[in-house]
Amino acid sequence: MAGDDDLAALREQVALVSAAAISASDLDHAFQLQLAEAVQASLRAHSPNAASSSSSCGAAVLEPSSDLAYALALQADDLARAEQDRRDAQACRAAHALSAASVRVAAHDARFARELAAIPEDRWAHDGDYFERPLDQDSSSSSTARPLFRVLFKGMASDQVVGPRDRDPGVAVLAAAVCGPQGEVVLRIQKPVEMPLSLAGEEVLEAMALVEGLHAALGLGIHSVNVVTDNKLLHNYMLGIWRPTEQRLADMVNQALSVRKNFKRCEISLVQQSQVTYVVRLARDAIDVQIAKSCAHNASKEMRETCTICMEDADVTKIHAVEGCAHRFCFPCMKEHVKVKLLNGMLPACPRVGCTTKLSVEGSKESSSKYTAADAATLRVCVKCRGSFCISCVAMNSAIHVGKCGRTRKQPARVSCGTNGISSETREDEGYDYYERNIIRNQ
Repeated sequence: MAGDDDLAALREQVALVSAAAISASDLDHAFQLQLAEAVQASLRAHSPNAASSSSSCGAAVLEPSSDLAYALALQADDLARAEQDRRDAQACRAAHALSAASVRVAAHDARFARELAAIPEDRWAHDGDYFERPLDQDSSSSSTARPLFRVLFKGMASDQVVGPRDRDPGVAVLAAAVCGPQGEVVLRIQKPVEMPLSLAGEEVLEAMALVEGLHAALGLGIHSVNVVTDNKLLHNYMLGIWRPTEQRLADMVNQALSVRKNFKRCEISLVQQSQVTYVVRLARDAIDVQIAKSCAHNASKEMRETCTICMEDADVTKIHAVEGCAHRFCFPCMKEHVKVKLLNGMLPACPRVGCTTKLSVEGSKESSSKYTAADAATLRVCVKCRGSFCISCVAMNSAIHVGKCGRTRKQPARVSCGTNGISSETREDEGYDYYERNIIRNQ
């Protein structure tokens, strides 16, 4: 077999490399001995009593180079991996052979039971003890007498998004089942498809599932099958009535036709969808499992988003959405934007170019602190309502609103400050001097 030949070649290669390493080590050892003798002779020529001191350095032996040791280790790992693969393949073939033998015995017993049931009572009473059907007789019979197994298959995709963003793909799965002559399930297959949904159409997935089902039947040693499908397009493609125009679909249909040639008898039947409900349920179960796995995987990962200002990735919990336009920016960029605008006496708006949405106090609570460092020198607190306000906002309004209690006074030289709680209302308050005398100055 090809696997045994590859394993033998690998063993021979490892043996050759090991022999070369031993030979190189012997040559290095001989060189070291010659070098040590030359050093000792040179020392004796210059100093007669140096022989004893130099004898200890003559036993040095060059160790194999690190590259050589690394190559040997790689060869040994490859050999061990190949041997393990060979053992796994042998175990898999043995399991398939056992399953195939069980299937053949079950089919033989079912057929023999039907023949016995058809024997008349009088004949059974006279010759019933002499009826027999050896298993080898079924194996050597013609292909038309072989039990016909059924291969059901279904390829299915889900448009449900399994990632944190809409650009993430959905999932697609293949399901197939091999059933015995009496309808019992012999083998079932459920596997995901590693392919973008844009490339995996319904017919492509159906053809891939058909190939999986045919390969599974061949692996069980089954050579007479009836392929059952509810897809009329694929049914006509397999019979040669129509020809697929899409290249990927044509490749999969050709692959299915190639696998079909390995069967001694392979029929293709078009049935109603109600007759393939078993594989449909298998496909849906597989989709549910894949969606659950993807959701669990995405939930364990940190969801990040790129800020359009600094172009840095930030955790989605640290992204601020502007109220009104829903443009999203990271907290540091929003804080800096608000700070610069306020220091220049401007009401902050959305940082997006061309967007005129004004920032509101409520919508900016998450990204901005209540006061900046520049406000600290002019920050004052009302002793009654504990509200904070600015005492240095100068300009053109006629009233100042102090804190949250609503106290105002006329001040023609003052300006409204929407960010620090100064309103544009004008109303008299004779008791304002009382609050002015009781202001707590944060100095």
